[in-house]
Amino acid sequence: FGVVQAGGETWFARRLATVADDLQACRPTIFMAVPRVWQKLHDVIIDELDAKPIHLGGSLDRLIAADTDPTRVRRSAKGLATSAAAFVANQTIGRAVRRKLGLDQARLLVSAAAPIHPDLVRWFHGIGLPIAEVYGQTEDCGPATLNPPDAIRIGSVGRAIPGLEIRSASDGELLVRGGSVCSGYFEMPEATAELIDGAGWMATGDLGRVDDAGYVWLTGRKKDLIINAAGKNIAPSELEARLSMEKLVGQAVVIGEGRRYLTALLTLDADAAGEWANHHGASADITDLVHDSRLREAIDASVERVNREHAPVEQIKYWRLLPAPLTVEDGELTPTYKVKRSVVAERYADLVETMYAT
Repeated sequence: FGVVQAGGETWFARRLATVADDLQACRPTIFMAVPRVWQKLHDVIIDELDAKPIHLGGSLDRLIAADTDPTRVRRSAKGLATSAAAFVANQTIGRAVRRKLGLDQARLLVSAAAPIHPDLVRWFHGIGLPIAEVYGQTEDCGPATLNPPDAIRIGSVGRAIPGLEIRSASDGELLVRGGSVCSGYFEMPEATAELIDGAGWMATGDLGRVDDAGYVWLTGRKKDLIINAAGKNIAPSELEARLSMEKLVGQAVVIGEGRRYLTALLTLDADAAGEWANHHGASADITDLVHDSRLREAIDASVERVNREHAPVEQIKYWRLLPAPLTVEDGELTPTYKVKRSVVAERYADLVETMYAT
């Protein structure tokens, strides 16, 4: 309610598919979204560039790849040309992209509620839209950390907000202490004792580390940690976030607890799949598309691309396409779009077993 108290306006997007249009209508100064929304906005721009008769992707790639703040020209002789080129690109294609997204007036951009892949954050940073990751939970009244907008470290969720302390326990679990941490669960003393220790440290259930500058780097949920048959610990969240960056992939759930190798359940991105079907003369019905051999080859290429970026033990050996997206309404996602792994694993247990049958 801080925005309301300050006399600001609060807008709500109608649904995920209309976010880009809704942003253009409202042109916010502050925009907060979950990673899935940021991925959708990224795809809007990529699709727009692909449709242009003149290929502009190269200019955008150069802007994003420039190892500098695109709004500032460095004074070193070597850096001047690169920075000047980045500055020009920022004032032309960068400005056009920000306007197209409806974020040309934005002063604070936040991603929260689920892991966002660093490459996606880097892409937005490159077009002049620095995303600050925030981290927290209900038990500490919302935010526990925030990336300072003027000192963002891509890949981290920032530093503890004033009044809070955060540290990593011996097993890697993050602990939070401070005035905004709750006193416990109502009339649930045993659960409260598990949540908060005698010194006031609250167990977050998340794994991570705190660097020397106080920035927090998340690894994944403690309960989601996969321990394979060889005893190797694998945090699936980064791999799932990377798979979801592939254009045709909507959602990804990595499987592998007690198994010899990792597998994945994937869903199709409805918009991207529809465009693919139109381009290839295929049925646009998702239940038909999941069986299209050409689309499956495209998905296989995407999985192989992701695999090349990871160590062998973290690579996906087999995958399966689900006939429908995971939804909140079907009980497969939380209201903030986190996957309910136990529900998904139980619902698609037979499909999972086909990937371990040999």
